[in-house]
Amino acid sequence: MGCRFSCCRASSPALKSIRVVHMNGYVEDFEHPVSVSQVTGKPAKHFVCTRAQLLSPSSKPLKPDSQLQLGHIYFLLPFSLLESSDASPMDLATAATRLTCHRQKHPL
Repeated sequence: MGCRFSCCRASSPALKSIRVVHMNGYVEDFEHPVSVSQVTGKPAKHFVCTRAQLLSPSSKPLKPDSQLQLGHIYFLLPFSLLESSDASPMDLATAATRLTCHRQKHPL
């Protein structure tokens, strides 16, 4: 059995905006509701998902017309991540943990 330490805090303060964390660690905050397509642009080369969606192998990204909700955190990731046969559920879980830690280091 192994032991894993995390840089993530057990709890984070309540968000009053929509937080979108990009794959490169850039954090974008929106003070008003926006749609997925407004975040991804057109044509979309990225997808938006929640941490739970990222960790679930059967989950699909949010649809372009989905409205992002205030107080939630989303991840903006390249479609190539989904299309890659090399991306395992473990890789996605690692990315989710790393990005979650990064967004917690950047409080509002």
